[in-house]
Amino acid sequence: MAVSVPELLVKDGFLARTDREKIETLAKGTDQSFLKIALGQGYISRKNYGRSLNNAGYEFQSVRDEATDKEVLKQVSLVFADAHMALPIRIEDGKVVTLMADPTDRLFIDFIKMTYNLDARIIVADDLEITRLSHILLGGEHVNAAVFELLNHDPNSSALTTFTNPQLIIFFLLLALLAVGAVLRFKDVMVILNIIMSVFFLVAIIFKLFLSLVGSRFELYQAVTKHELAHAHNDQMPVYTILLPVYKEDKLIKKLIWNLQSIDYPREKLDVKLLIEEGDELTLNAVRNLDFPGVFDVLIVPYHQPRTKPKACNYGLQFARGKYLTI
Repeated sequence: MAVSVPELLVKDGFLARTDREKIETLAKGTDQSFLKIALGQGYISRKNYGRSLNNAGYEFQSVRDEATDKEVLKQVSLVFADAHMALPIRIEDGKVVTLMADPTDRLFIDFIKMTYNLDARIIVADDLEITRLSHILLGGEHVNAAVFELLNHDPNSSALTTFTNPQLIIFFLLLALLAVGAVLRFKDVMVILNIIMSVFFLVAIIFKLFLSLVGSRFELYQAVTKHELAHAHNDQMPVYTILLPVYKEDKLIKKLIWNLQSIDYPREKLDVKLLIEEGDELTLNAVRNLDFPGVFDVLIVPYHQPRTKPKACNYGLQFARGKYLTI
C-alpha cells in the first residue's frame, strides 16, 4: 500500500507530526480533505507539497486537454470535488479516470468505487489545475446564480436592466433638445450646461460630506481588553469568511497573501477565498509560484458576463463557511 501524503510530508520534514494530528482532527470535523486543510490553512506551501510527491515518485500530469464525460461529471458535486481537490472525468477501459491532488485520499477513492461501481485510474495533478477544471466543468449553476439570483428574487433591485424604455425615451429627447439648442444658440446652451453640471457635482460633494459626518456619529467601536483576549478560547470564536476577488494582479498577489499572515486570529477560524477569474493565468501562476504557505483557498470563477468583482464575490459567497463575512 502506498505511503499516504500526510506521512510523506512528515517524513520529508515539511510538516510536524503534531500539525499532522491537528489537521486530521480538523478534517474529521469538517467536509474537507487533509490536503485541502494543509494547503488552505498555511501548514505547508505548494512548493513543498510538490516536492514531497516528486520524492515519492509521483509526477504532476498536464490535464487541461483531458477528455471529459458529462454523465460522469453529473455524479459528483462541485463542493465535494473542491473539498477533496479531486475530479472524476470519464470512464475508460472499465475504470473511472480520476484527477487527484492527493492520490492516497481513501475517502474519495471509496466514493468513486461506490458511485460508479468501478475502480479509479488516478491521474496525479496539481491542486490548482484540478480546482480550475472542477469549477469550469461543474460551476455553471453556481455562476448563473451569482449573476441572476437577485433578478429572480427581487427584480426591482437588480441592475440587469440598466434603463427602462421610458427612461431611454426621456434621455434621447433631452439629447435631441440639447443638439438643437447647440445649433441655434451654442454659447448660451454651453453656459447653461456648464452651470447644471457644476451644481450637480457641488450637491454630490455636499451630500457625501453629510453622509460622512452623520455616519461618524454612529460609528461602532468596541474595545477588547487584554484580560478578555487572555481568556478567549479558539473554540468559542466564530469563523470569518474573507472574499478576495482579484484579476490580473500577479504583481501584487505575493504581498497580498503575505499580509494575510499578519491577521491575529486562529487560522482554523479563517475562511479566506481567493477568487480568480477563469482565463487569468497570470494570477493563477503567481499563486502557484508562491514559495511560502498561505492561509487561503483558491476558487476559479467560471467565465460569465459581466466580468466584475461583485459577480466574483457572489460566486465565492456560495462556498463560504463563515458566520461573518468581510470583503
